[in-house]
Amino acid sequence: MPEATVKDEEPVNSTQPSQLKIGTDVYTIPVTASLAGGLLGFIRGSRMSSLRFLAENAHRAPTTVRGWYFYNKTKNYRVLLGGFKGGGQEALRLGAVGCGWVAFEEGWKAISTQVLGVPQLSAAKEVVAGGGTASAICVIYRLPRRTAVQTIGLGLAVGAAVSLLRKGKELLVERRGKDDEGHADKTG
Repeated sequence: MPEATVKDEEPVNSTQPSQLKIGTDVYTIPVTASLAGGLLGFIRGSRMSSLRFLAENAHRAPTTVRGWYFYNKTKNYRVLLGGFKGGGQEALRLGAVGCGWVAFEEGWKAISTQVLGVPQLSAAKEVVAGGGTASAICVIYRLPRRTAVQTIGLGLAVGAAVSLLRKGKELLVERRGKDDEGHADKTG
């Protein structure tokens, strides 16, 4: 059976792999947020487990050396378990926030270029991501109005700071490229 082709087009070669280009921000931000959340959650969870164990066992302190050994051994296991539980929970929570940030950022970039047709608006993608993520958090946690306004303001400020950092990085890369070209002209 012959391949169906559209006039003036070549048939699609099915042996070539399709390529999907994903920007580094799409996976860097959520992974970094998850790692930071895991570390913070482990520290907080282990501290809370330690205090909980002390509070639960304050009335029955061990009296023998063997008793103290098992007391500390049990406490250490509980602290590790609490740390891993807290780390997992915070990693998921901050990973989800990072995914939300990326979704708002990429969504705004697509809307500004494809829907609105104004690619210059995509420069504010970090500010929109910060405000959108903060707004989503306000809705999820049902924050009171005053706290929600403060949270959204903080999200916009963080987005603006990230935008300034990105622009500074682009400027430094641009300058370094010019310096490398000038250096190549002198040596070559």
